[in-house]
Amino acid sequence: MEETEANTVYAQDDRDAARAELDKLTKMYTDIVEGDDKDVGDEVRKRVGGRIRELEHAVKNMEELAMNQD
Repeated sequence: MEETEANTVYAQDDRDAARAELDKLTKMYTDIVEGDDKDVGDEVRKRVGGRIRELEHAVKNMEELAMNQD
């Protein structure tokens, strides 16, 4: 976020990396939550679901800030 706020030459690469890692994390989270073991899925949803949503919002806000800077 710091690079995006400062509009540095590294900002785009940092945003791309953040998006790629969030996409990987979201896929793993979805696979577990929707998996065969509902008890595990429910536990992961309770413990991690809020954090996933926070990360999604943070990356989205960072991307929107970058678009508004252009």
